[in-house]
Amino acid sequence: MAAKTDPHDVTLARRGQTARRAIALTVAAALIGVAMTALGVTTPAPAIAAADPAPLVTTPGAIPALDLDALDPTPIKQWGVVGTGTSSSAAKPEVWDFAEIGSTMYVGGTFTGVQRDADDPSSTITSQPYLAAFDRDSGAWISTFRPAFNRTIYSLEVAPNGKLLVGGEFTTVNGVARAGIVMLDPQTGAIDPNFKASAEGNPTMVREIVRSGSQIYVAGQFHYMHGFAADPWLWNAARLDATTGKVDVAWIPRFAGGLWDITVDDQRQQVSAAGYFTSVNSQPGTGLMASVSLTTGAFVPGMTAFQPNEVNQSDTTSVVYADNRLYVGGAQHIVQVLDANNHRRLGYNTIGVTCTNFDPGRCNTFYGGGDMQTMEVTTNGIVLAGCHCFGPQYVFTTKPLHYSSFTGTFTNRRFALAYNTSDSTPSGSFIPGLAGRKWGTYAIDADSRGCYYVGGDYNRTSSGAWIGGFGRFCKPVAPATGLTATTGGGTVSLRWTAAASQLPITAYKVYRNGTLLGDATSTSYGVSGLPAGSTQNFTVVAKDASGRLAPAAAVTVVVAGGDALAPTVPTGVAGSVAGTTVTLTWGASTDLPDPGGVGLSGYLVHKDWNYLKFVPAGTLTTTDAGVAPGTHRYEVRSVDRSNNISAPAAPVKLTVP
Repeated sequence: MAAKTDPHDVTLARRGQTARRAIALTVAAALIGVAMTALGVTTPAPAIAAADPAPLVTTPGAIPALDLDALDPTPIKQWGVVGTGTSSSAAKPEVWDFAEIGSTMYVGGTFTGVQRDADDPSSTITSQPYLAAFDRDSGAWISTFRPAFNRTIYSLEVAPNGKLLVGGEFTTVNGVARAGIVMLDPQTGAIDPNFKASAEGNPTMVREIVRSGSQIYVAGQFHYMHGFAADPWLWNAARLDATTGKVDVAWIPRFAGGLWDITVDDQRQQVSAAGYFTSVNSQPGTGLMASVSLTTGAFVPGMTAFQPNEVNQSDTTSVVYADNRLYVGGAQHIVQVLDANNHRRLGYNTIGVTCTNFDPGRCNTFYGGGDMQTMEVTTNGIVLAGCHCFGPQYVFTTKPLHYSSFTGTFTNRRFALAYNTSDSTPSGSFIPGLAGRKWGTYAIDADSRGCYYVGGDYNRTSSGAWIGGFGRFCKPVAPATGLTATTGGGTVSLRWTAAASQLPITAYKVYRNGTLLGDATSTSYGVSGLPAGSTQNFTVVAKDASGRLAPAAAVTVVVAGGDALAPTVPTGVAGSVAGTTVTLTWGASTDLPDPGGVGLSGYLVHKDWNYLKFVPAGTLTTTDAGVAPGTHRYEVRSVDRSNNISAPAAPVKLTVP
């Protein structure tokens, strides 16, 4: 039975699948020249909550750890990408992938330019199609990175040598013929001549690059990787040397049709793929999602055939491996969870479906989208799923529409979903503060500071502010702590402890009675010329590299007049002799009045009634070297910043032999 779907889903999501399938079948028939074996479908095992071994996240390409529920759901205001370029895919989101190198975040997609802020009338669009670089902390566009591509970029990956690997459907890079895949210098954008691979297909499309050690797995739509002599025929997937691009001829799987995603399971020595292929090695029951040997590329026999949750489903767009399970996303509105050992279905998570069935044909309505379009795994055990799912507000209903067969409950989720790899249950409650537009989420990432990136065709936040193609979500700015004020002589000295912030703190804004005094780059600030006896309210606001402001730290102080009181007398002066060197120690003095003094300046040391030296405040010892033989008298006084000097402490007499 065909499922009833909302028109928005059909026209936007499935239309893209149909276009991709048509390309795939045409290429498969022309290039492979064999009759495709019909897809064998077997009845899946009942959904079960199978007991897993201890958590083991080993998937290559896992992204940095995330603490989702600690993040601010409002995207940071920063530079973004705009415009729609040339792409063979029906879906044309501005952003398809991210990659971080050093302190730079690279963004690839279908966009044509970059912009600082479309809400600002003075902001203009700068042409920079398909690939752009942004400062990770400030979010500013890096104008010195200007590579030139002629078509859409789908995948970004970091090579072992620190260079940037780029995959897509481009045919020229920086004016030079280079199809599908290229390696760039991450600073200049120049082509790395040592990486020689260049794809060929009809059309050429590199959809995913996954690095595993010194090799990369490349998936998409192509039948050659040129650059070396005797290039072998390929079937939409290849394993290359990550530095040179040379094809590993020992691993050539035969996917009859295109791939959209690929994941590596080192534990079982398998590679799993998702896409619109109809079979692997012409074997029945290996369409849409299948696993092949990590050693030879041959299909892995004995697996339960992948069963879509709708009979007409013709595309799977994402697959990841984590903790002995495979997560497979695509139409219709589902993330299936499979046992990695045998591909039996353990359960599923759906979104935008009103019923709890695996088969959406039993449902009467779909709401707010739901097709899963990309997935990633974090190093701390979370599967992130980006979807064409805009939530209940899309149809003016408050009913939660995310269902998990692992918990048997509905919850409110949209734009980007999260699941615990240990048991596949929904993780946390974070919802990105984005506004639905057309295509939804096609890219997810996290940077090394723990900020979260959700990319697609987003151009507004949930509150209506402009963003360019993607949202970056970080923890709220941490405030300064321990703010104190000391006063004396019409001055106030402020001190505080540096904010323990996720993003670097670039300045502390200091206010007096609500008026900005200035920015401090250290953790102290002084104000002078204040009326004695007046009450002054000071606030300190931390500002991070992205321009966000922290909650204010506040302190109130009554300004003290001139300080005419001497500090307290140093206590416990003692001395020792070693050869001709005398060492003195004493206890700290306190400036008076306390509180309200101008602060201790230091200590004056006299020897035999003559001045010997000054010791700064905070140091409670000093030495006198090369002392002549005989008995000598030492005394110590304290002095404050108004040059008020205390009486001397009881002198000590020391004999140098």
